[in-house]
Order: sequence, then structure tokens, then C-alpha cells
Amino acid sequence: MIDTNKCKWKYGKQAPVVIMMDDLCNKYMTDRSDGGYLGADWGGMCDAENSWYQFVKHNIFDKYPYVRMTCFLVTGRREDLIIDGKSNISLAMDETEQFREFIKKLSKDEHIELAYHGYTHGHCSKDNNPDGFIQEWDTFVSVEDAVDVIAKGKKLYEDIVGESFKGGKYCGYRRNAFSDESIVRSGFLYWCRHWDNVQNGINGESLDMEMFDGVVDIPSSVDGNLFSLREWKHLFTREYVKAMYRKLRYNVTLEKTLDGLVKNGQVISIQSHTSPIREDNKRQYPNVIDDIDNIIYILEYLKK
Repeated sequence: MIDTNKCKWKYGKQAPVVIMMDDLCNKYMTDRSDGGYLGADWGGMCDAENSWYQFVKHNIFDKYPYVRMTCFLVTGRREDLIIDGKSNISLAMDETEQFREFIKKLSKDEHIELAYHGYTHGHCSKDNNPDGFIQEWDTFVSVEDAVDVIAKGKKLYEDIVGESFKGGKYCGYRRNAFSDESIVRSGFLYWCRHWDNVQNGINGESLDMEMFDGVVDIPSSVDGNLFSLREWKHLFTREYVKAMYRKLRYNVTLEKTLDGLVKNGQVISIQSHTSPIREDNKRQYPNVIDDIDNIIYILEYLKK
């Protein structure tokens, strides 16, 4: 007998897995004398020693060559969270030849997809409060305003790479009444609109891929900072305490989250950031530097 049922995923796989890497941009911190320490890079150090790229290459791609990562790229100058915070270099993606060549390299890397993540990511609030940072789509006053800025950001990328983005993500997952229309009118094939809070047992949004006006809506479903309680070496860390709280409060563990997504054939999209360092001296969570042991644990767990 021939099974005529269609597979949900390619080659009959149970669930797709992707690492979502936010805030790739032409930026790095320079508050130490050389500015070259691990974790200082948001992408602007390109493929230099202690760069974000070298870190993920050695720790993820070299060990798991089948892993795919979507990097959400801020094409213009990535705005600081506060005024006069930690010193850094932040430029548009076309302002240095080194970064232009780096983006070309990434666009041809079989492990990486580049996606759109705004032109500036947003604006500092007037009171210099990082919690009041205005995310980019909240700064637009109309659909036309949003479409114009998107077009400017896409052109920077297209002029360097020679092709357009297929998709992208809202900055801070913030959107308003006309945001989705701006995505549709800008010709994106897919978009990441919402964070699902599955790690807290609160499914405020659907965990399935859906459509809005012909655009595929891809959920973000796994926090890269949701650690396993089985990893005893992290027993006295902030991450382990958070994982214990989730277990006690919601009866949710990393393993239970992953098993549920696989069982239901849903997207396992692991959320992370390029750098742990922020201008306001707060730690940025999740991030690939601090969470690398956990990301590797997830990849090993999914081998089964």
C-alpha cells in the first residue's frame, strides 16, 4: 500500500529547528582598552578573533554542521538603549568595506540566513530610561512611514548582497494596528510577529505557523535562556533559579517544552542574541555567549 498522507515537514521530519539570532549589526563595544574581549561584539567585529561569528562557528557550526541559524540584521545604525552609555562603535551596514564583505560572506554561508530586523531598531526615550526604549515599529506614524523606512533598509542590503530579504522580525516583538500591513506591502514572504511564552506555560499566541494576508507567520517558541534542571553545573546560577521557578510555578521544564513541540510537529525556534553586553550595563538575555552550554544541551537532546 502507498501512504498518500502528506508529510507536515520536509522528508517526513517531526519538527524543524532553527536558532533565531537577534540584533546582528555593524556594532561592537569599546569600553575596554582594546574592545576585543569575548561578548563585546554585536557583529561589527566581523570574523575577527573573539567576534560573535567566530564564537558561533567554533561552538555550534563546527560541532553541528546541519544546524541552521537565522540572523536578524539591523541594516542602519543600531540605536543605543540609552544616551551616553557604555562606549561603542555603531554604524550602518554599508559604512565600512570590512562589514560589507562580511555580510556578503554570511549571505553565502550555508548555515546562515539573513533576515530584516529594522533600520535602527528604535529610538532612545527622552528620559534616558532603557526600559522606555521605543521599538522601531512603534516609532512609525503611518503605514506609509513604515513602508518607506523598510524600503530604505532593504535597499542597503540589496546594494551589498544583490538580493532581497525573504523575511524578518519585529523589533522587541512590538507591533501596532498598521504594522502587519507594512510587512505585506513590503513583499516579505514570512515574518516573526510574536513571542509565545511557551517556556512559562502561557500560550498567549499560537505555536503553529500561520498566515496573515499571504505572509507566513513563524512563532518564536524556545527561550535560549531556559536552562535544563538536569545540568547540575549551573545549580547556583541565575538561569538555574529561573528554571526551578518555572518548574514549581508552571510545571514546565526545558525537556517538557521540547518534547511537546516535537510531539505536535511545531517549530522549535530557539531565541538568542549576538551579545550579552548592553549600553546600560545590564546583561542582555537571552544571548549566545552566556547560554552556549544550554543551546548545545538542546541540540544534543534533540538528536534523539
